[in-house]
Amino acid sequence: MINNLIITFMTASLLITSIPVTDQLTYELKESAIEIKKTETFKKTYANVNIINPYATNGFLLFSFLENKQLKYGFINLNDGHIIEPVYDNVSQYGLYYYNLFMDDFQAVEKDGKWGYINGQGQVVIDFTYDDAYEFSDGFAIVKKKSKYGIIDKKNQIVLPIDYETIAPLQEGFYNIQSGDDTGVYHTENGLIIEPKHHLVMSYDNLIVAEDKNKTILYNAKGKVLKTYKQSSFNNSYNMVTVLPINEESHEPPYVIIYNQEDKNGADIFDNGQIKEWAKPIYDSLYYDKRRLHFSDYKKMIDGTINLEGDVKKSSYDYEKLPLINGMRMIYKDSGVGFEDDSGKTVIAPIYQHGSDYDANGYTIMTKDNGQNVVFDKKGQVVLNLEEAYIEPIYDYSLSEPIINKRFYRVLNEEGMTIFDIIKKDYITKSYEDIELYEDHFIVYHQNQSGLLTLDGIILVDLKDNFIYEEYEDGYFVESKNNQYYLTDLKGNRLHKNNYDRISGINEYDKRQVYIGNKVTVTDRDGLIILEGLYDQIFFIGNNYVMTVSKQNSMTTFEIKSLN
Repeated sequence: MINNLIITFMTASLLITSIPVTDQLTYELKESAIEIKKTETFKKTYANVNIINPYATNGFLLFSFLENKQLKYGFINLNDGHIIEPVYDNVSQYGLYYYNLFMDDFQAVEKDGKWGYINGQGQVVIDFTYDDAYEFSDGFAIVKKKSKYGIIDKKNQIVLPIDYETIAPLQEGFYNIQSGDDTGVYHTENGLIIEPKHHLVMSYDNLIVAEDKNKTILYNAKGKVLKTYKQSSFNNSYNMVTVLPINEESHEPPYVIIYNQEDKNGADIFDNGQIKEWAKPIYDSLYYDKRRLHFSDYKKMIDGTINLEGDVKKSSYDYEKLPLINGMRMIYKDSGVGFEDDSGKTVIAPIYQHGSDYDANGYTIMTKDNGQNVVFDKKGQVVLNLEEAYIEPIYDYSLSEPIINKRFYRVLNEEGMTIFDIIKKDYITKSYEDIELYEDHFIVYHQNQSGLLTLDGIILVDLKDNFIYEEYEDGYFVESKNNQYYLTDLKGNRLHKNNYDRISGINEYDKRQVYIGNKVTVTDRDGLIILEGLYDQIFFIGNNYVMTVSKQNSMTTFEIKSLN
């Protein structure tokens, strides 16, 4: 088994003559290993080689070189080891600027003034016949000819004629198309569902909202009119239809549709492809929050709320019944907020301006306009009462999506920040400039230094010119001292005594990249070096191989190396 493949590029001010090579080696990935095969391939020397995307998006590297003062682009396919020669004059904007390469397995590239598509092996799959071309998505792409746009599929069949001034994706399968000054909608399955005849078209998961000069029309995904709203002025955004998800976390349907008709506000609900009325257009002010509508009627001098069942509650006189959350229900009265338990007994009088839902541990934070913050338990007992401080739950940043920790609260005042343990009902840290929670430890910051504490506030690593980085996991963290970086365990012991100029976190392949100056090498998660040598860049190919990039004088060398 041969584990290394070297591909060499020469960097210079001018293009150097290509060197023909026979009996070279290419490679392909098979079951996380690289199988070397003898074939004919290329070896060329180029000027000013540069890797453009540092993240190898979708397993592809985009590189360029300078030929006769013009950039040429090529690709390295890290998925199967194929090298696509840099013969292209341009790459689509999402690939060039956002590094989204080979979306839907095709890549739009320009050659000799025309655009076409190649696959990951560099084969031309759609000829270079277009004046512009965009990325494929779900089997379709926008293309341009003679200042007009259309849509093609992956067989280069025209599914929407190239007759439109502009085309823009709305959401999966939907496209906003413009003919002259008029806008319509094309759908990849249902065809041209709305002819270009509107000023503005928006899409919300199978609900299409079309705005005209004096009306708004709601369509379903097949272009059927669901409802038309008359408006007094298209240019006045106050009169336009507003679409909001009822589920404010998922942003998925059903949707709330708030509209203005003859200077009055009403609301409908879009659910399962149907429109049903929620509130008649009789209110002077109407907005949506927490699964209910808030309304105001200036003439009658009343305001209140309407729940999803259509029950109207005047907040000036009645409590509003909201769902129980962790056994407690938020209540409103006279613009104040409080809580009652599941039996209907008032636990916290509605005299606060803001309140958080009770958490799983049975606590809530209530706030008054004067800055007073109070933490209550489910019996209405005060756990923490601060008049000149701000209280907030602390997030656990050890997760890819940080979540609120139910036990600890950050308390901010003029002295700084500290942590209050809601279980112990006591402060567990002194004041710092900032405090962050990572699973079972706190990282504390003060005057460009940081330290490490246990969840009980016990100091593991004191400040003392250290700086702790968040990338610690499984018992290790990155420590910086005197501009040098170390991998250290949670007792403050440095591993292997190796010091670096930078240490990365553990990647998806259970490896680290460490730097001496601007040069990089590879270690395992425990800091043991598994690839010796200093490289300019490293790109992982599965778990067992990397492509290294080395630059020396005018030479740039790409090499596949085994990590075994």
